[in-house]
Amino acid sequence: MWALVESGTVTQTFNELPSKLTVSNRNYDKAELTAMSDSERKAIGIYPVATAAKLDAKFYIEKPPTYVVNGDKVDETIVKASDLPLADSNKVDDDGNPTGNAPIEDWPDDYDVRSYRR
Repeated sequence: MWALVESGTVTQTFNELPSKLTVSNRNYDKAELTAMSDSERKAIGIYPVATAAKLDAKFYIEKPPTYVVNGDKVDETIVKASDLPLADSNKVDDDGNPTGNAPIEDWPDDYDVRSYRR
């Protein structure tokens, strides 16, 4: 992942080097950007991004990532916006059979586990 840094601030991010990019009124193509050394890319404001680990989407909702210039790279930060609910469900279908994660003690007394079909 790459970032365009202008005046010390990340202005744009790219999953891969772009096929065409204009920096300071000069056009660069992907082949030219790929052939550059890290120091040459940094000189025109293209920094590698240290990507953050994604949060587990089963448990968290993420805020959009933020980017900060940190020396020769850009650090990506991902924080959670909120937790997803983890509570068990005690729902039953029309016949009173449990659906979801109802504890076994909440199941009807006459419920036959062997006959349950999903």
